[in-house]
Amino acid sequence: MAHVGYGDKVRKAVFPVADMGSWFLPATKASPKEVMAVVDKPLIQSAVEEAIDAGVTKMIFFTGRTKRSIADHFDKAYEPEHQLGLHGKTGLLANSQNIVSKGISCTYIRQTEEQVLAFEYEGIRYDCGSKLGLIKANIDLELRHQEIGDELRTYLKNELLAKF
Repeated sequence: MAHVGYGDKVRKAVFPVADMGSWFLPATKASPKEVMAVVDKPLIQSAVEEAIDAGVTKMIFFTGRTKRSIADHFDKAYEPEHQLGLHGKTGLLANSQNIVSKGISCTYIRQTEEQVLAFEYEGIRYDCGSKLGLIKANIDLELRHQEIGDELRTYLKNELLAKF
């Protein structure tokens, strides 16, 4: 496995998103766990945004047969965007159109049989394949959220002090 050296720029990120998400059944029967909302956006969108912030320009998703909604999420949504424009909802329209910025490419590779992808990662890794991992990711990301972070921090502090 090649290592990234000091000063090297990482330009590609691989997202292994092919598994079933059976820990979250029945919720994942129709919707992949990667598109479950964390605060106000799908989990996979937060991961892609973090990669973009790190300078990554090419996103590679290893998907499975039930994961079409991941590609749909990052694709242009003609009908909803048209309706938002007609109704003057410019803020929501901008959010929808700017999910992936210009210059960022997404590639989807359908995995036909289970494979193991290995990689090195520095930083916080949330095991969103478990319920507790998803809750931890939600809390950590919500605490960093501009609109609700401070209010949530106060709420959690008060609740924890009251219960323990």
